[in-house]
Amino acid sequence: MDESHFVIPNTIGVHAVAAKGMRAHSIDEVRQARKIARAEKLRFVPLGEGSNILPYARVDAFVCVIDLKGIRVIAETQRHISVAVGAGVNWHLFVQYSLKRGWFGLENLSLIPGSVGAAPVQNIGAYGVEVGAYIDRLTVLDEDGICSTLTQSDCQFAYRNSVFKQSDRRTILEVEFKLLKHPEVRWGYPDLRAELTSVGVLAPSPNQVAAAVMSVRRRKLPEPAIVPNVGSFFKNPLVSVATAAVLRARHPQFKQFSTVDTVGAACVKLSAAQLIDTAGWKDKPSATVACWSKQPLVLVNLGADRLEPIMSFAEDIQRDVLDKYGVQLEVEPSLLF
Repeated sequence: MDESHFVIPNTIGVHAVAAKGMRAHSIDEVRQARKIARAEKLRFVPLGEGSNILPYARVDAFVCVIDLKGIRVIAETQRHISVAVGAGVNWHLFVQYSLKRGWFGLENLSLIPGSVGAAPVQNIGAYGVEVGAYIDRLTVLDEDGICSTLTQSDCQFAYRNSVFKQSDRRTILEVEFKLLKHPEVRWGYPDLRAELTSVGVLAPSPNQVAAAVMSVRRRKLPEPAIVPNVGSFFKNPLVSVATAAVLRARHPQFKQFSTVDTVGAACVKLSAAQLIDTAGWKDKPSATVACWSKQPLVLVNLGADRLEPIMSFAEDIQRDVLDKYGVQLEVEPSLLF
């Protein structure tokens, strides 16, 4: 059932193997995988489609690809519909499935790579929407093989963060979404609004929003199956209001967005892409790694078969942005070693 030297799926295009691993198609198989990992004193690492990980060549862990399928309606009211989705369902296919059935809320998250079970880990977000806002409950498996339910508040969702990213004690098996039966369209994000108004759409439907999101993403972002990447390599940095004021005085062209941090304190979000672009990294490719020409926040693999040159390139960017602007960029995907 388990496999030694398990090849780790990943969209960054590097060769990586785990000490052991398997693909689990049922809760019992996930439970068995955890049991094996514990018996062999290996760290247990659950994965989806490998779209948000950075694995080194040898990962000293038991890697389990969670491949639980299924979509089922579990409750319905006049305003909402609750849908339970297996962790192994492809994220974009689920978004499309929802729209076809008149279930709304996730349209801004169209075309994000990965699986449903991976979405809560990073609290994926795009074009003004985060997935955590539509998650009601999750079914998880703990280290002892016991299933339990977590509520939205238990997940501690924050910007590109959740309780699952802070600890690997729980494995997501199923996600319950509370979706809208009557749309509340969000299209205020600048790129999205520009895309819609350019074709004369001034009161978009959810399907039009989804189509616009896909159009923007396909135009700006590389397809991982063609050009290996993990999407956004760095988080948009959050800085204090005081730091933002200093940056505004020195670099008035930098975009700034008022927000709050994980404890509710006022802070300012900066554009990592703009910092990287202004520092000149779109024009500084290495032999095997580069910033994507249309979106410098995305690092693309041009031929590296190991993670080290990619991380070296990323670290050079981090140092340069810190030296020039005093802002620390944080890597968004999870490192596996």
